Amino acid sequence: MNNFKKIFTAAALSVSLTLCACSSASDDSSATQTPSPIVHTYDNFNITLGSDYIESNQSQYTFFYSSTDSICIGEKENKSDIAASGITINNLSEYATLVMSNTGITSQAVTYGNGLYYEWDKNVNGTDYSYIAYVTDAGDSYWLIQFASLKEMYTELKDYYLSCFDSISF
Repeated sequence: MNNFKKIFTAAALSVSLTLCACSSASDDSSATQTPSPIVHTYDNFNITLGSDYIESNQSQYTFFYSSTDSICIGEKENKSDIAASGITINNLSEYATLVMSNTGITSQAVTYGNGLYYEWDKNVNGTDYSYIAYVTDAGDSYWLIQFASLKEMYTELKDYYLSCFDSISF
């Protein structure tokens, strides 16, 4: 399967399969402590996450991290792979629209920093989750970064997610 198909498969799978990694906040007092920031690097991509995010081996993603409150998934999509599949994408907005369309998400993309983000909610096995996805252009590739949490925690975590998007560099 080429990388272009993998990103859309990954996005769909992240919605339904990986949410078991999310759990509600712990009663442990350490849950209220601010974790130290750690910069993670993949190819020329850098993102800062709290030290409470633990990496998991998920071969369908470029990276996959989970904490007690949320997950963070990253996927790189080479523009040459997209072009080789016969799809023409002229800008980041078209890429975001294509990702949303292929994963059944109806949302409005919002310009943020050097990219776009969009949000959505989904019920998985009787539990409500909220998601935020950020797409950015790295020149030769697009990156899709997603966070997910329990819906009741999302409002509290959204600023943190945005700060992670702010930390992205190439």
